[in-house]
Amino acid sequence: MKHLLIDEANIAKTFRVRRQLHRPIPYPNNPLVFGAEYCDREKLAKSNIREKETPHLDQHALATSYEEGLDPWFNPCAFGRFAEVCSVVRSPLTGRLQMYYAINGGMNLVDSGWTGGTFVACYAESDNGVHWEMPDLNRVKVFGSTKNNIMFAPGLMPYVIVDEHESDPNRRYKAFIHPGPKIAWSADGIQWSDLQKAYLETDLGRSDGDTVCGWDEASQKYVAYFRPWKEFPNDSPDKPLKRKIGRAESDDFLHWKNHRCIFTADEKDGPWAEFERMLVFRHGDLYLGMAVVFLGFEEERVAISHMLGCAYVELVYSRDGVKWHRFEERDPFLSCKPGVRDAGCTLPAARPVEMDGQLFFYYFTSSKIHGEMPATFSAHLARLPMDRFVGWRADEEEGFVQTAPFICPGGQLWVNADARSGHLRVAVLAEDERHHVEHAAARCLYMQGDQMEHHARWQRAERLDALKGRTISLKFYLRQAELFAYRFA
Repeated sequence: MKHLLIDEANIAKTFRVRRQLHRPIPYPNNPLVFGAEYCDREKLAKSNIREKETPHLDQHALATSYEEGLDPWFNPCAFGRFAEVCSVVRSPLTGRLQMYYAINGGMNLVDSGWTGGTFVACYAESDNGVHWEMPDLNRVKVFGSTKNNIMFAPGLMPYVIVDEHESDPNRRYKAFIHPGPKIAWSADGIQWSDLQKAYLETDLGRSDGDTVCGWDEASQKYVAYFRPWKEFPNDSPDKPLKRKIGRAESDDFLHWKNHRCIFTADEKDGPWAEFERMLVFRHGDLYLGMAVVFLGFEEERVAISHMLGCAYVELVYSRDGVKWHRFEERDPFLSCKPGVRDAGCTLPAARPVEMDGQLFFYYFTSSKIHGEMPATFSAHLARLPMDRFVGWRADEEEGFVQTAPFICPGGQLWVNADARSGHLRVAVLAEDERHHVEHAAARCLYMQGDQMEHHARWQRAERLDALKGRTISLKFYLRQAELFAYRFA
């Protein structure tokens, strides 16, 4: 298992080092291109839009479009256009990346109550994570044709997981469709079962913003994050409603219970800050959360709407998925403008995917604020070197990072570090914090260069099997280098 140096509870001592937070770097050619376009609009626009068998079409909007000589798909007066990337997973069958995203507005569908139009859940594939193809799924008939990449209609937010815990191959893929939520199963992530309604037992109420994490080994349950109305069951009905994050568990992915509020804004966030949703994934020895911070505007909230505000993503972390921690800086991890809180609206996909030594983060963003219509959201990509969320940096003078004690698993030690301008070495400490003779810092070969996996070696030892089962600590010595993570293998 990888050990990320994010949680300071796992760090016993530091000296002459500083912690640095890193954010993914936006892909320079954003927004992403789906084939020759951003979504499947050309396939749909060429179909017979007037057919009576499409009862969800907003006939008034279509008639207005024709009268004004506008292409109904591109009519900005009807609804905004969206491309909401919800999930990207790697197929265990083909190795290709599979994207599940939502669009609305283009078909001018009757508003289903979710801010301007009915959403449909769509599917795309890619080999490199940048250029995407949209295969015909032949599942949903629109404008007289099933030649489209629509997976579910309607279907707002298609969160999809590949469930390694599942023993039934026909349920390897699980789709968690918000709102509802509704559940579907698949063997390949392309052909799906019919949607089934999921059930949540709660005394906290339900809002929107449902997301799913997946199977949790620690609790032996499936975990999802349902946004509650109340923080506690006995909250006064006069208490102002604010967006917050709740957590629930399930044995079968259909019936959810143990719903409780786990994450709310605090005084440091300010009176108009809320959490719109949180996307949680397991990475190494931690749960990481992409918490969407919603910054409302006092004047607009009072006079116009609680929907109006900026949204950006903050990285948070947890050891159990229940108690969450935030960095003191609370800087944006993903935002419309890198590092800027109060600009536009940014919402992330469920989790990153690994690609060529990097983590690919997908998100959709708009320069307009949340709730402002019409708005155009487009799909974006940002990349982070593997495991490099947080680093500990030493400059000219040598410093060190010492881990908290743990039981040695044996094997080889691999270190993720950037030592292009300097070097690092590591000592293995006994319970009394003395260096083990064969694994002392003085006998460690210097590690140099920028590598995701430096192999830690000592003059007469390359493995730690002799220490397996003992309580040890690691003490990393750095000069002009940055340390990110380590693992045993």
